[in-house]
Amino acid sequence: MELARLIHNAGFPPGVVNIITGFGRGMRERSCAATRSFDTVAFTGSTDVGRQVMQGAAGRSRTSRWSAGGNRPTSSLDDADIELAVDGALYAAFYHQGECCEAGSRLFLPERIADEFVERLTAGARAMKTGDPMNMLTDLGP
Repeated sequence: MELARLIHNAGFPPGVVNIITGFGRGMRERSCAATRSFDTVAFTGSTDVGRQVMQGAAGRSRTSRWSAGGNRPTSSLDDADIELAVDGALYAAFYHQGECCEAGSRLFLPERIADEFVERLTAGARAMKTGDPMNMLTDLGP
């Protein structure tokens, strides 16, 4: 949404860039219907929804780009501040409950720090509080 604000503030005419956000079936239907009038469609999200959005865009849009389902690895070097690196890995894995295409679902670690890193990461994950996502004390929502 920050990108939408910047585009608006830069003076782009209305309709040049349209950003559609949402979750689940309603999002699929809105985004597939919207692709009928766009020259280009870009999508970031799950493989299932991405496939549906691109099928909706087929024959209607001249170009499409999508990033779907490709979780990214988190890496660390053996001279890194391990506490900071573990915090970063926890954030990468659990940001938005891990439901984002860039969620860090794998670790690339040097053998020298791997055991300690995984031990700290496991302890950090176990310490996370699950619960109501609207409660500021909750680490993991739904």
